[in-house]
Amino acid sequence: MAWGIFMLVVLLGIGKGFQNGYSKEFKDDAVNSIRIRKGQISRPYKGQQVGKYIQLTNQDLDNIAQNLQGIEHISARWNQYRNNVVSYQEKSVSYIIKGVHPDHKYLQKTIVTDGRFLNNFDIHQNRKVIAIGKWVNQELFGNQSGLGKWIFVNGISFQVVGIFRDEGSDDENKVVFIPVTTAQSVFEGAPNIDHIIFSIPNANLEKSKALAMEAKERLAKVHQFDPNDPRALFVRNNYENFQKFLSVFHAIDAFIWIIGLMTIIAGIIVVSTIVLVSVKERTKEIGIRKAIGATPFAINKMILLESMTLTAISGYVGMIFGLLSLEWMNSFFTTKASWMISNPSVSLTIVWTSTLILIFAGVAAGAVPAIRASKVKPAIALKSL
Repeated sequence: MAWGIFMLVVLLGIGKGFQNGYSKEFKDDAVNSIRIRKGQISRPYKGQQVGKYIQLTNQDLDNIAQNLQGIEHISARWNQYRNNVVSYQEKSVSYIIKGVHPDHKYLQKTIVTDGRFLNNFDIHQNRKVIAIGKWVNQELFGNQSGLGKWIFVNGISFQVVGIFRDEGSDDENKVVFIPVTTAQSVFEGAPNIDHIIFSIPNANLEKSKALAMEAKERLAKVHQFDPNDPRALFVRNNYENFQKFLSVFHAIDAFIWIIGLMTIIAGIIVVSTIVLVSVKERTKEIGIRKAIGATPFAINKMILLESMTLTAISGYVGMIFGLLSLEWMNSFFTTKASWMISNPSVSLTIVWTSTLILIFAGVAAGAVPAIRASKVKPAIALKSL
């Protein structure tokens, strides 16, 4: 019984840890978002050459924004990953530059801690303003705020208008955001973009799939490629992926409960056998109790209490060792900064459920021995005295 409860608590805790770890992948972007990334044609279509790259532009963003119904937030994203120099006075760092629209703040869960994020005026006027991640601020300005300061990005001066943090990985805090129009005019020289990201209010699986397909079909019509070409554009439906993630971990939880309950059932059988043997060895004692007036109910109560005490003690020992094991795992994985398992734990609901399982197990384990004990005849039991 102790082993069954121990295994149930530990397995559920590890399952929760895996769920917490993998759920971090969905903290970078809004769960109800869809991201479209440029690719290259892999299927012949209306004379288009296989291998041709699809270059997304501002017109594609406008096409999606104006024609798709039910979009909440939308933004383009222009990325420059390499050979970036972000500097202030004698200090310089190399971080990712992203050109975005104001709605990007909601699509990537960017939390502004000082100042503001980019706005529409910045976009329309191609302003040289920048929002920097907390790690960028730390490296350039130490413990001081860089708000209002002018920094250089690849030799071009930008004024810091905001400092932000991100709920995702630390890498998301090592980014600088500038208006996408500024990025295109200063660094790109063309209205090109790398991603189109938009979110859907009150999303459901059917709606998100339909909008993702409609967006791809519209872009396929403009760029002349097969809408079913899997490599022309890469569409990440975050809501669909999140639902798959939930279904997988619901299945894992169900499997863990089945394994744990089967182990507990095995423990019930063992405890029941032990109590049966105890009843057989105590036949004389039970006969004496009945001879001096003990009722069948009193005998049943005695056996059931003994069974429940045995299962409760062993079960709680298993539960305590299980919780201690999870605490050790939590400290271990926190130290290792593991992304696979994060904060393995069990909820209060699980603790109460385990308590109810222990009570039920004690009753179940003692039921058959109690019935047998209540049927012991005093005369037969006392013959051997």
